[in-house]
Amino acid sequence: MPAFKEAFSRGFGIEFDVRMTADKHIVIIHDKDLKRITGGLGEVSSMTLAELDRLDFGGHFSSQFKGVRIPTIEEVCRLIASDLPAGQKAALHLKYEEQTEEMLTLISQIFDEYFLYQKAFIFDLTLSGAKNFKEINGKIDLAVSIGEDNYSPTIYQWQKIVDSLNDFSYVWLDEWRVKGSVLNKTFIDGVRKSGKAIHAISPELHKKHGHPLSEMGYEDVWKKLNAWGVDGICTAYPDKLEQVLMPQPTY
Repeated sequence: MPAFKEAFSRGFGIEFDVRMTADKHIVIIHDKDLKRITGGLGEVSSMTLAELDRLDFGGHFSSQFKGVRIPTIEEVCRLIASDLPAGQKAALHLKYEEQTEEMLTLISQIFDEYFLYQKAFIFDLTLSGAKNFKEINGKIDLAVSIGEDNYSPTIYQWQKIVDSLNDFSYVWLDEWRVKGSVLNKTFIDGVRKSGKAIHAISPELHKKHGHPLSEMGYEDVWKKLNAWGVDGICTAYPDKLEQVLMPQPTY
């Protein structure tokens, strides 16, 4: 929550992952287990919200955030509804193993309760997950993940998805390992002809997957993506992105 609040105070949007607890609450956490985040053992799906709420989700990283607890989707969506900066979006990542009908139904109810339709979208859905979601709630914007290869069940190659775009509003470009395979002008121009808005993951977010620009060169990618007219860039360094893309003063 401190990170989300800080992002909004600086005018940025956010991206987050959701998982369901053993007692059917939705919480915000990337990993399915707790080791990296809290230093403890156990999986989110096997624990109740009360059990998770007793854990320190901030102190494992910095004493500054000692005592920060895991956020629920209700807490985050209240913040989105009230504080999301104009022109920004909240991107909700629904991982493959979480794409159950129960989860889709609960998220649909959350969108209704906080009226998030113009503020948020959901990405990384499978084709079947998207169809199920549209049957549950056709008003929610969905994004399909496009990469250079089918690295996971939720990442598709463009030529294999182009005829199945009716259930999606956005394209989420997700280049993992091959420089310029997806993040290039020709490809993006082709995607734009579909009429879908385009959001792109910046290379530094795929360091563990071996993207060659994950440590150096991602700033040039930002400049190119901006010049090619993408609608959004998901990055670990929003302050730096703003500085790189900010028009320089003229004298």
